[in-house]
Amino acid sequence: MGRNETPLCISYAGHKAAVTNISVRGSVTNPHFALISTLDSNGITCFWRLDSIVPSTNLTLASIEEIVIGKYKLQLLERIDLGLQLLGSVPVCLEIDPKDTNSFMIVAEEKIYRNTRIVTMENMYRKYQLKELLYAKPSAIAISDEGIFLVGFNDGSLGIYSQHYTIPLSIWQNVAEAKIVALRWSSVYFDDISKDAEIATQNTKEGEKKDFASSYKNNLLEFYLIDELGNFQIWNLSKVVNVIQCID
Repeated sequence: MGRNETPLCISYAGHKAAVTNISVRGSVTNPHFALISTLDSNGITCFWRLDSIVPSTNLTLASIEEIVIGKYKLQLLERIDLGLQLLGSVPVCLEIDPKDTNSFMIVAEEKIYRNTRIVTMENMYRKYQLKELLYAKPSAIAISDEGIFLVGFNDGSLGIYSQHYTIPLSIWQNVAEAKIVALRWSSVYFDDISKDAEIATQNTKEGEKKDFASSYKNNLLEFYLIDELGNFQIWNLSKVVNVIQCID
């Protein structure tokens, strides 16, 4: 980072309580926009669109608020009171669907929901069952780009689901020593450079940086897990599971 450059940093007062969860899809360094959701401890979630401002794009969206920071434009698209929609059940985490940025999943106390942010939330789109985990509460979620998602529970159990079925595909009970607080799928990077991109590369001025479309595809056999005690697990369903424990 150069001497005169500053990181993209902003303080926003729209949340009246502590922000407890953030989900991001996309990147402003790629040709497509980034969608960001922030969730606070009162159950208020905000959906943001972040674009790089370049002369070739004059896209204007209807937004509640708009903030320009250097070469970037941040637009607040929706502000939703999930606590009100869920009848007082405050969600603990929210994850945007990687294949459909209009869809998201919510973990709230003893329930898991899926819905679309551009329609009313009076009737939640789909509720997922916990099966034999009668006394466990979901505490973390991670959605793959193939419609498979992981759910961590407060008793250290782990479930794997498909968005097409309401019951889990599999449950591993008490795999962690404490509440699961974070889950992430492993990803493989792919270059997607088309013929048009190759021509554009030739026309790019010397020394000028140009970003092209690229993608990350989830490896459905591998994922990562962190519990409340700081234990870090690497799961590979085709191999022996490796566990790295926190050392005090």
